This record gives sequence, C-alpha cells and structure tokens, in this order.
Amino acid sequence: MTTKTNHPRYPDLTGKLLVSASFLLAALLVYFVLAQQFPLSGDDYSYLYQAKLFASDKLYAEDPLYDRDLPFYDCLATYCFRDDQRHRFSQYPPGWPALLAVGVNLGAPWLINPPLGALLIFLMLEYVEQRMGKELVRVASLLLP
Repeated sequence: MTTKTNHPRYPDLTGKLLVSASFLLAALLVYFVLAQQFPLSGDDYSYLYQAKLFASDKLYAEDPLYDRDLPFYDCLATYCFRDDQRHRFSQYPPGWPALLAVGVNLGAPWLINPPLGALLIFLMLEYVEQRMGKELVRVASLLLP
C-alpha cells in the first residue's frame, strides 16, 4: 500500500505549498531576527511612514520643521520624502503604503509583506507548471526564493 503526500484532487500542490511556506518562514526570520522589526532602508521607512499616515486618515503630515525658510531645512531634507507647501509625504506611489496601512491598523505592519511574497512564489510556481511543465517546477522552486 502506498500513500501519497499530495492532495488527491490537486496533485503536486504539496511541493509548491512547501516552497511558499519556507519563503514565508524565511521572510519572517529576516524581519524579526535580522532586521529586528526595523525598516532596513529609507525606502522601507518611507513606505511605513506613509502607511501610518493613511492609517490615521491623513494623506500628508504638517510639520513646522519642514518650513523652507528655516536655516536648517537642508539638513532635514531627504530623498524618501517630499515636502510641498508644508505638506510632507512619501515620494512613492500610494499603492503599497495603502496595503501596509491595513497592517498598521491591525498593529502588525509585518503581517502584509511576507504572506504576499509567499503567495507570489506559489502563483509563480503555478505559472511555471502550466506554461512550461511539471519538470521545471523543481528548478524554478530552487531559483525563486
């Protein structure tokens, strides 16, 4: 008697789910252990900043420190934020910060990126299987994460 680890209705699903789950665990490990829950770049911080603004029902922040007439304005300028008529906001499009705002409202902004990344890995492996055959799924699963 042989037993299969795959689901009878969805063959070869187990391997793709395993690869996606390993990616999810690796992403959480990087966030909690290596990065210690801190944005690793100015871009990441800018996304999180804008997400916090969206979560507080604001599109921009008003900050007197960003007054261009102050002598130390150049010291405060950054490449990740924009300041337009005393309205400070992220320089990046609002799509990703809007998704992160859901996590900010839940008190866990880290809850958004790793599951979406794992879902993307799974969908890419599905695509490889449908377009290029089952043989290349193993190769792709080694190359993706």
